[in-house]
Amino acid sequence: MLTAWASALAFASTAGAQEVGEPPVTQVDDVVVVGEPLIARAERFTEAVAGPAPGRGIARWRGPVCVAVANFQPETAAWIADRMVSTGAELGVPIEEPECEPNVLVVGAADADALVAGWIEAAPTQFRSPYADTGATRSTLTAFRESDAPVRWWQASVPKHYDVFTGRTQPTCCGQGVQIQVYARSQLRHRIRDDLHRVVVVVDVDRLEGVTGEQLADYLTLVAFAQVDPQADTAGFDTILNLFGEAAPSGLTEWDRAYVRAMYAAPDDQRWNRHDQAAGVRDVLEQDQADE
Repeated sequence: MLTAWASALAFASTAGAQEVGEPPVTQVDDVVVVGEPLIARAERFTEAVAGPAPGRGIARWRGPVCVAVANFQPETAAWIADRMVSTGAELGVPIEEPECEPNVLVVGAADADALVAGWIEAAPTQFRSPYADTGATRSTLTAFRESDAPVRWWQASVPKHYDVFTGRTQPTCCGQGVQIQVYARSQLRHRIRDDLHRVVVVVDVDRLEGVTGEQLADYLTLVAFAQVDPQADTAGFDTILNLFGEAAPSGLTEWDRAYVRAMYAAPDDQRWNRHDQAAGVRDVLEQDQADE
């Protein structure tokens, strides 16, 4: 009887507390969380970031890359170049030794619009290549000249015939289309590869408020060593490309590093498109997770 009485008092006390001090309980529908497969997210990331020339594969640097930084304080320019070179080498980019002929040029400007317009007018051949299918079209050049981004870049890539027996390459020239000799019926390897040829990056120094040196150098590293779409919408991804948005990371993210590492780890004659890049990014991320 005492046990029953104690149980009754406990129930009454609990019920009273609910009526006086606790809000009513509301039943909600079940929430189902569905994880996105890594390969699917890698494909979306690659689709957003990659900016190959129309009708071409994703280009990468094959020969030695030489970086020069101009129109900054000498100490700042040297620091940016050193960070870009060391990070690029770490990610597999074929970096040239010092005292080389620059093919990646980063230029700071207080009036970026005037600098770009004057540069194009004074040296148009530096922005228009004699090679066919380079991506250096009039529309690309117009977009580069009229961009209002804090950092803008102009990239030219060259499709080259790749001899699978000798490893030698031969660029197409003078408006002619790509002509190749087929040595085998295999579709696993390509006879044409796309090489980055020249990259120019212009930095509007008056629009860098709140940006650290590390953030800027890492941003420059990504757009100098990979074909990145200037119009890429990367708001939903963890990437240094969000530097001038609301979710700016402190530097290159694991996605950025995986993107570049996958690109430069692939064989020279591998077919290289967005699907290949996505698969490569997934493999690098999975390997990194396994190594932790």
